[in-house]
Amino acid sequence: INAEYGDYGATFIIYIDQSEYADTQESAGIKVMLHHYQEPPLIKEYGLAIPPGSQAYISTSTVRVNNLGMPYFNCTDRNLKDGSNYTVVGCTLECHAKILDSKCNCKQGHMPLDHISNCSLYKHETCTKPEIKKIHQGVYDAEIDTCGCVDACREITYESSLSRAQYPSTNAGEAMAEDVTVLRENYIRLHVYFQTLAIKDVQKVPAYTVMNLLGDVGGNLGLFIGANVATLGELIDYFTRVILSWARARKIA
Repeated sequence: INAEYGDYGATFIIYIDQSEYADTQESAGIKVMLHHYQEPPLIKEYGLAIPPGSQAYISTSTVRVNNLGMPYFNCTDRNLKDGSNYTVVGCTLECHAKILDSKCNCKQGHMPLDHISNCSLYKHETCTKPEIKKIHQGVYDAEIDTCGCVDACREITYESSLSRAQYPSTNAGEAMAEDVTVLRENYIRLHVYFQTLAIKDVQKVPAYTVMNLLGDVGGNLGLFIGANVATLGELIDYFTRVILSWARARKIA
């Protein structure tokens, strides 16, 4: 990989060398995902696929989300066990690592919790692979629920979009004195840059508060039965007079 850095991003020239691919590899290329440095990447689920022979442009922008806490929303500000900032992905991987540790006495290499040893290839095929399949099938949903992997109260995400063109062009390939077919089978030119340096700040606020409820109740009472604060005062005064009159009558009797 050769990299060049500019004011708003970076350019990479990536050589994938398809001659080294195994016979079982059905596709060629790379997957790219932009994420916060403290959030484990889920390349398989969310990565952007780029085939060889492409000049790819990934533009991104930063989104900062502030969720409401209880009683409006169940979120957390706690840190993960390795001390990094809390993310749902990180919490979920910690939970999966604990399950694998209890079943296989090891974990997959990309998972957190460094005190748990990584599984060997043999353990991966005979234990962790079947257990991961069970996790995805929902067998361990009860254990996962106890991990408490709720949304983070504050999180940073990156909205990314991908566009591509052929690389290299025919004339450029000939100018490189290389076989254009070989270049297109093995090279990718990738540009990653910020679409805007501004940060989109999403602040969640209560849609319906206690004051809204009291206002609606009072308005409906006034509309349907003509009740208002003055009426309430009059009712209190009336019942107070009735109680005092009853008390005096009993005293005289």
